[in-house]
Formats: sequence, C-alpha cells, structure tokens
Amino acid sequence: MKKSIFAIALTMSALALAAVERLPVLSAQTDRPEAVYRIGEPVTFIFSVQRDGTAVKEGILEVAVSQDSREILLKKSFDLASQTPLQVEITGKKPGFLLLNAAFNGKTGAQGFNSVAAAGIEPEKIQAGSAPPPDLLDYWYGEYEKLKQEVPPEFEVEPAGESPFCKRYRITANHFGGTKIRAGLAIPKKGNGKYPLIVSVPPAGNWGIPFWEYPGAMRLTITVFDRIFDKDKNTYEAFNKDLWYFYKGADRGRENYYYYKSILGVLRMLDYIKTRPEWDGKNLIAVGRSQGGGFALIMAALEPKMTALAADVPALCDHHAEKKERRAGWPQLLSKVPGFDEPSRYYDAANFAAYIKCPAILCVGFIDTMCTPSSVYAAYNNLQGEKKIYHGPLTGHGWGEKKMEFQLLPLKEFIQSNIR
Repeated sequence: MKKSIFAIALTMSALALAAVERLPVLSAQTDRPEAVYRIGEPVTFIFSVQRDGTAVKEGILEVAVSQDSREILLKKSFDLASQTPLQVEITGKKPGFLLLNAAFNGKTGAQGFNSVAAAGIEPEKIQAGSAPPPDLLDYWYGEYEKLKQEVPPEFEVEPAGESPFCKRYRITANHFGGTKIRAGLAIPKKGNGKYPLIVSVPPAGNWGIPFWEYPGAMRLTITVFDRIFDKDKNTYEAFNKDLWYFYKGADRGRENYYYYKSILGVLRMLDYIKTRPEWDGKNLIAVGRSQGGGFALIMAALEPKMTALAADVPALCDHHAEKKERRAGWPQLLSKVPGFDEPSRYYDAANFAAYIKCPAILCVGFIDTMCTPSSVYAAYNNLQGEKKIYHGPLTGHGWGEKKMEFQLLPLKEFIQSNIR
C-alpha cells in the first residue's frame, strides 16, 4: 500500500512538472540590444511565444505599453493562429521608460506573462518628482546631535564566532526610547591589520544580524530594526501583520516614521566603526541592494569621509514620482500614506543623491516594477561626482536575464577600482 501511494505521488509530481514545463514562454526584446532611445525615435518591441522550443500556434497574446508604469500608450491583441508578426512599434515622447506588459489567454504571472521588456527614452533627462529640501543634511545632523546629547551610545562589542576568512563581532548601541541599534562586523584574519571598510544595510526583510564579508576588507552590516526577531516564533511576521515596517509611523509625522531611527542608528554605527584600529583610515565605501541601495545613497550623503558608493537597484527613490506621472520607487510610500507628502522628502534617497560627490555606480533593471528604473535614474541624475550606471535591459528586481552578472560583477569591479 505504501509503495502504491509513493508511486501515485511520484506520478502526480511528474505530471505537475510536465505541466509546468509545457507552459508557454514569451521572449521579448527591443530592436536595439541596449534598449535606449532618443525622444522621437521609434521603438520596436519584438516577441515570440514558444512551448518546449516550438512556436505556439494557438491562443491570444495581449500586450500593453505604458509610460513609466502609469499611462497606457498602446494596447494590441495577437491571435497566434494567424501569421501576423509579433511586434509593436511606438515612439517615446518624453524622458522615461516604456514598459511592455503581456498576457497569454487572459492570464499573467505564473500562468502567463507580465513585465517582459522595456525601453529607456533619454533617461539621463529624468528629473526627480521633488527637489531636495534645502535643510536636508542640516536636519539629519541636528537630529543626530540630539541623539548623541540625550542617549549615550554605550557600545557593546561581542565576539560572534568566525568564518574561514573573518572574525565576527556583534555590535549593539543605545537608541531613543530605550531601544537598540545593531550591526554585524566581519574583519579579515589575514593581511597587514589595516583594511578598507565597506558599510552596508541589508535589503528589506528579516536578516537578523548579518555578518557579510568582502575579500580583503572589513565589512559592517547595519540593521534597520530596533529589535531582534525570533524566527522560531514568527515575530517578524507578527510585527508586520497590520502594516509593513516601511510604512509604520508615517501617518504620525516625520520623526515617527520607522526609518527615522534607522537613519540615526546608521550614523551612530558609522561613528563607531571609524574608531576601529583595523580601518585603514582612507577607504570607506557604501554598498547596498534595494533597501540597502537606498541606504547606501543616504550614508554617502551624510558621511563626509565616504570615498565611494555602489548601489544596486536602490529603493527609497523618487517618492514624489507621481507628480511627474511616473510610478515611484519602492515602497511607493505616498500611495500608502498620502499625508506624508512633505516629510517624505527627508527620506527620499534621490534627494540625498544631490549631495553625493564621491565616485558612484548604480545598477538599474529596466523591467523592475519595484525599484522602478525611472526612480533609480532620478537618483542617478542627481549625483554630483564621477558616476556610472549599469543597465539591465531585461532585468527585474531579482528576476530576468543575466541576474547574477547584473548584480555582482559591475559592483565588484567598481569597489576594487576605488580601493586606494
């Protein structure tokens, strides 16, 4: 009986796998591999629908092209039984990104398609939806001074084991309201005892206290949370049940928004790490992805000793994008808390970018609907120093073509080239 049940289970699994494999696959691209155009130039999206490597000859393919994930500029349906070429042509009329969405037989996502290709239209001319507040840096320096005056840090540094390459330390410091800020520090075992310093904030989510490493450098990873979540008791899920942390407190004003203490905590940890004797005293690089990319921009603006910045698909950019008829970057803050309009300017990484003069590299995914490409470019165009941006024309937020090449290689090469 057990063998029969096992055989049935295997058969059902095989059938399920076969069904998945038989799902149609849409390939889409622009007529230019780089997918960047000038205003007024025609953009041609070319696509094919295949199943197991063979063109699908039945079904309805629906496509829509939007301007920056907002206004629908073009819609068209294709009967795959016909011989109609699967392509659409459209002309970009303003700086931004044209996003192609597709659906197969009325379905999107796992059963069909959604964002599949995009084209940048003079993205170097994209402007953020709001200007930086004139007192942006002064405001945060003032709030940090208040923290230093009212709450002594009382840093606690505890050994936290080691990896084959690094010794690890858990760092804790006091914060407002009796809370704590925490970070993980990894210091190489080998070398001359003086190392470049890389500082990071993790992407969104519960990462605990990370001890991330980088070859030949000491690395500090700072959490955004004022607490430790117990994974066994699902406390992170409970904490976010009613409202995600990245919206919490925004309805109660600027100093009550959740990232208020996160930013001040980052500044406190930066002050500590610069006192470590292992730091070489000259190389200080902010690195991050998504939420961490947004914080990398914030750190690079607020820390005068920052020597380089590497931000992969940075979040927290262009909160006021809707004023320019664009979708804002993650977490689309004002769509959830519209009353936070003016205070949100003090949490907009694109505004912090206007104060960054160190060398910088940003990575942007053209089909990223979370950290939208226009929001990343809003930040990039505000950078004041030497800068470079790496395009992923068919890359989304952790999906799409050449994901690992897009995320890792350009950033690593940039970091290495900026260590003196």
